[in-house]
Amino acid sequence: HETFTREGYDVLSSHSVPYSVLVLGGEVEVPVLRGTERVKIQPGTPSGHVVQLKGAGISHIQQSNKRGDH
Repeated sequence: HETFTREGYDVLSSHSVPYSVLVLGGEVEVPVLRGTERVKIQPGTPSGHVVQLKGAGISHIQQSNKRGDH
């Protein structure tokens, strides 16, 4: 897929965040498997920081109530 990469039940993606948001903080909207999600960025966040969205990944085959992360 051009936006997402899969590692097991987890989904990975990379997104650009404006410098002003990294310095001052704010929210950005990022695409996820089921649409989009607003992610809060703390003031002073360094470039390359990884944000984990719990339960926004792929459903487990044997446990439908359990999902990977994004």
